[in-house]
Amino acid sequence: MPQYESRREEIINSIIPQPQSASQVTTRGQMQRKSDEPDRQLTQKLKEKVKTDPWFRDNRSLLTFRDGLAWKGSKLYLPASLRIRALQHSHLGFLKTLHLVQQQFWWPGMKKDIESYVQR
Repeated sequence: MPQYESRREEIINSIIPQPQSASQVTTRGQMQRKSDEPDRQLTQKLKEKVKTDPWFRDNRSLLTFRDGLAWKGSKLYLPASLRIRALQHSHLGFLKTLHLVQQQFWWPGMKKDIESYVQR
């Protein structure tokens, strides 16, 4: 279903500035390291937020904890403090947003949260 493909690459590319002149051209390896940096920063922020998330602390046994991240099956648990950020990049109406977010993430009350966000 192409209409439901992740926009992750598009979002990351919009964050990384394009070279302005020949002196700013970088190799593929350098670009790869640069494009990995937002992922590393986001992963680090997620790890920090998971540790302090009240729901996670009270319900840790319901999730699997690997490499500092919490998982519900194959879906990444998203702490309350980062949920709006995930929704800001996928406002396509309730059903499409729900489908896109559910592909990668899980949190308790997700459907209700997305419905409230889309209705704003």
